[in-house]
Amino acid sequence: VNGQFVTDNGTNIFDIYKEELLKNPYTAENARIAASHYGSQLFDLAKNGFDSIPDLVLSISYQNGSLQDIGQKVNYGVKKTID
Repeated sequence: VNGQFVTDNGTNIFDIYKEELLKNPYTAENARIAASHYGSQLFDLAKNGFDSIPDLVLSISYQNGSLQDIGQKVNYGVKKTID
């Protein structure tokens, strides 16, 4: 509605997001930074619509009993772990 996402009662969800950031002891200190960063993305999404986001393309292969994401530089499959 008017470039914003709102609840059924008309509350802007960005306002709810900011309030919850401030309530959470893990995010309260950086609430302004998070609200600024994600708020701008939320407003762009509301303005441009969900159709403005390109579809995720994921190519997966199956080899030696393991699924692998073809588009990744490093794949973790059989006998491969994070060092």
